[in-house]
Amino acid sequence: MNNERGAKGLQTTFTDVVVLLEKNLRYVEALGIDEVTLQAYRKVVSHLRARSPDEIERIIGGRTALKKPSKVSDPELTVGQIAKLSSEQVNHYLAAETVSRVFLERIATSRFGMTRGALSTLRSRDSLIEKLHTLLKHESTHEVISRAALGKQENDSIASED
Repeated sequence: MNNERGAKGLQTTFTDVVVLLEKNLRYVEALGIDEVTLQAYRKVVSHLRARSPDEIERIIGGRTALKKPSKVSDPELTVGQIAKLSSEQVNHYLAAETVSRVFLERIATSRFGMTRGALSTLRSRDSLIEKLHTLLKHESTHEVISRAALGKQENDSIASED
């Protein structure tokens, strides 16, 4: 079938599809579908008939399947190594589309101490990544507060020595 399409050319294939839609229109009319739906169907077919060769190429040319990110194996890190990842390294893994959700879950549990129950509430990979970004921001905020508190303690001890 694919070779047949290549031999006919995209324009011919597209025309065949539009003709098929028109035949289906006649069938749908015979079923007694409401006039509003029929009118919309006619407009869609008319719109398709008016497409330029470039638009036809864009509509049916090339690959029809969505490209999946290339498979790359997850980094082989131990739990201890994951726990010691820097913020920059974690951000690198969060930005990499080839890193699996399983590996991101390992980061969440090993580096941030998230429980399996908490992970189960994050339905998508994107929500997991968003949660990990939030945890990184919280960690950064805690570090700033700690430095500020330590700086205040040092200043207080210096002032008491005077």
